[in-house]
Amino acid sequence: MSEEATGRSRMERTEHRIDGLLRRVSERRKKPIKRSMQRPLRTEALKTAYILACILVDLVLAPSILFTLLSRPWALVGLVIILPLLWPEFKAHEKWFALTSQVDREKVAQDR
Repeated sequence: MSEEATGRSRMERTEHRIDGLLRRVSERRKKPIKRSMQRPLRTEALKTAYILACILVDLVLAPSILFTLLSRPWALVGLVIILPLLWPEFKAHEKWFALTSQVDREKVAQDR
């Protein structure tokens, strides 16, 4: 296609594409903020504390205890055994901190 056929120059088309990309990125960034604003501050604080506690236990305390009490090969085996415990933590997080009510789901759907 020539510039005359499209009615816009290459620079204008590029600017239009970049503007659309920036608009989509901005909207994508706003969705989690809108979702978190629908929850009470106490729930957000509990969610943050839960995530921090999981990180502390799973990535700091458990490995340090295992490596202190066991030799290196056995500690690595222990870590592999502990890894499946991450799944129940993830499921608990989904259950406790998800937008569960139908009203909340409809609000999020409207914001999309």
